[in-house]
Amino acid sequence: MEAEALGLQREFPQVGPETMLGIEINPYAAELARVSVWIGHIQWTQKHGYAAPANPVLQPLETIESRDAILTRDGKVAEWPKADVIIENPPFLGASR
Repeated sequence: MEAEALGLQREFPQVGPETMLGIEINPYAAELARVSVWIGHIQWTQKHGYAAPANPVLQPLETIESRDAILTRDGKVAEWPKADVIIENPPFLGASR
């Protein structure tokens, strides 16, 4: 939309959900994050006038790992993938303080 307003040809974005890396210790939360990323991607494409994805709608998203971000299972320091930006989500404590 914005490109067309500037007289440029509109192209489908070359970057997708598979470029986002994630580490989540809880397997259920990791799967929920994968689905949420895909839903956000689908909503963005539709909002910007692109066709809905072909079947299957959701592709595997293996870049969100289910593991501890600090230690491996044998207690060693975990390796992190190379990243340009790191965004942290602090643990949910609920009513605890």
